[in-house]
Amino acid sequence: MSPSAEAVALSVERKFTSRVKGTAVYLSRAEGCVPQSFLNNIHHNKVLHDRVIFLTCVGDEKPTVHPMKRVKVKKLSDSFWLVTAYYGYQEEPDIESALHACSLSKLYIHVHETVFFVSLERIKISKINLFHDVKAKAFVFLRKNTLSLSEYLKIPTSRLVEIGVQLEI
Repeated sequence: MSPSAEAVALSVERKFTSRVKGTAVYLSRAEGCVPQSFLNNIHHNKVLHDRVIFLTCVGDEKPTVHPMKRVKVKKLSDSFWLVTAYYGYQEEPDIESALHACSLSKLYIHVHETVFFVSLERIKISKINLFHDVKAKAFVFLRKNTLSLSEYLKIPTSRLVEIGVQLEI
């Protein structure tokens, strides 16, 4: 189970007194959870930006989401925020427009001063039985042929950092 974003924000904020200028956006799979890319970056690089945003994109059951309800912003501390962006099933996610919508909640983000961190997952297949191996290999094949998360969310490639994580299935 992942530690809560509030607990991690307070702990890390006390530990890191020196900061890197700018804003770091870490994409998270689940709302309120700490992204693995953040934990890996802190552990290996020991770097913390002035502002840190944990961003989660959520698909809605409606075809479109009203622009005023596009994002939900929660301030965790002086330098940490949770942002959830909502998209209808007929809409294409666009991170840049979602970050601009954060200004309605008094969180002003300049995309050209922001670095985006994404977990790049490499799947390793564990040997369990033949049926599992076939399913796992099919999953890996399909996954390799999908659009990358950064392309799907239209993240500027010049502002993107992918941090590798190995998962075993």
